[in-house]
Amino acid sequence: MNKQAIILVIVISLAVGFGGGWYFGSRDTAREYQVKMESIRAKLPDVGSVRRVEELKAFNANVVSVEGNVIKITMPPSPDPFEEWPTEREVVVGEKTTLLRRIVKDPKVYAEEQAAFAQNPVGEPPQPYKDEPIEVDELAPGTTLGIETARDVKFEKRFEAVVIRAL
Repeated sequence: MNKQAIILVIVISLAVGFGGGWYFGSRDTAREYQVKMESIRAKLPDVGSVRRVEELKAFNANVVSVEGNVIKITMPPSPDPFEEWPTEREVVVGEKTTLLRRIVKDPKVYAEEQAAFAQNPVGEPPQPYKDEPIEVDELAPGTTLGIETARDVKFEKRFEAVVIRAL
């Protein structure tokens, strides 16, 4: 054999050797990685899809007690399992707080309002409920509230509300 043929055989042998080693070695590494990831996933709790709450300015809560102008509430924990916010809080009813009770309208009245709006669709469409002002002492434990604040209260235990709506 001549020199060129020997060099060609050596180059091809090296290429096949390195290529095969890389291919089979990386497959083993990938397989080991996949086994490790499955092991880690099995240890993690199933949280489904995580909804991240960036700021908390409007939410629902339940009344625990009312003491003067302070409403003690309880609310669900954060939907993000990696974030913990207080579930028991105090809402202060200040001078600028609007306190309302949501009342469902009579179906006949609501149907009439819808018919009138359909003939002249100007402005906001009618809603099936109306809000009436109430006082703090009208709230009872167990009442569900819709609470709106002027700023983010995600991690605060005590804050003033802008609107409190008994639902």
